[in-house]
Amino acid sequence: MFDHTVHVTDLMNWFMNDAKVTEVYAYADTLFYEIDIDDAGMVHMKYDNGVVAVLDPSWSRTRSFPTWGDVTMEIVGTEGVISLDSFAQKNEVYSDETMKAQWHYWGDDMDGSMIKAFITAIQENKPVPVTGEDGKKATVVALSAYESVKQGTIIRL
Repeated sequence: MFDHTVHVTDLMNWFMNDAKVTEVYAYADTLFYEIDIDDAGMVHMKYDNGVVAVLDPSWSRTRSFPTWGDVTMEIVGTEGVISLDSFAQKNEVYSDETMKAQWHYWGDDMDGSMIKAFITAIQENKPVPVTGEDGKKATVVALSAYESVKQGTIIRL
């Protein structure tokens, strides 16, 4: 649960213009793989502006899935819905040599863009685009999710 929760919560916080998470309720278990850590879960969050978010941080993709996972979002608002797929810039390849579907990416390199923005901020003496404080906020949510699982109740922040 921790793996995906910190990254997606950071993204959701950015979308929310720094609204604060006030409540966290979560479930976690080991359901997909024979490993000694949770690989399935759900994290429910309530923001101080009334927005409710649900995050599925599960490692639910099979070993034959073309990549390690995915990052998709469905954002439902009062004026519509937007669907996001972070890894949509790809070609699907079906090869008899590998006998499985593969994705070959052609689009933006998100990791490269993140590193470039960090280096540019240092070189131009500007604020970094993502701060340690941003990371701390997302980490608090992930740790609160584990505490919610442990206590079986909502954790208020």
